[in-house]
Amino acid sequence: MIIVGILAISFSGCSSSSTTVLQPNSKLGQIKYANCNIQEVIIANNVPVEQREYFKAKLDQLILKNFPNKGNDLSIKYSFITYNEGSQFTRYMLGGLGGAGKGELVVKAEFYDLQNQKVGEIQSKGEIGAGFFGGSFKGTLDKVAEEISNYTIQNYL
Repeated sequence: MIIVGILAISFSGCSSSSTTVLQPNSKLGQIKYANCNIQEVIIANNVPVEQREYFKAKLDQLILKNFPNKGNDLSIKYSFITYNEGSQFTRYMLGGLGGAGKGELVVKAEFYDLQNQKVGEIQSKGEIGAGFFGGSFKGTLDKVAEEISNYTIQNYL
């Protein structure tokens, strides 16, 4: 069991994340949304399909379990703004020294009501700068999905 934990930490890397609110929820306290629809708006083609699918599945897992019904009372439209996995090998060899091999992910999420009016907008950023064996970029995808999920739950449920 201890070995499994060490391996999980070893490959996850040292990821950090943050969220910037670009437009606060304009209907905060007025409406509680009963259901949610999540979709990607593709503006950057440099994101591998596997990573797109992984991120979408993670968002669905984290957000939709909190909404009791399926539907589109609240629509979340997200876009990858920056996608750079960096170099896992460089992070491994240099331990992230001076930002060597750093990976970065920026995702914009816009929130729309049933009338398709934008009611909020955020931008979440994740970085990986080090990690045993250079760390995995999937940890950064997870962190950004968690940022968007936490904001959604705190502001729209």
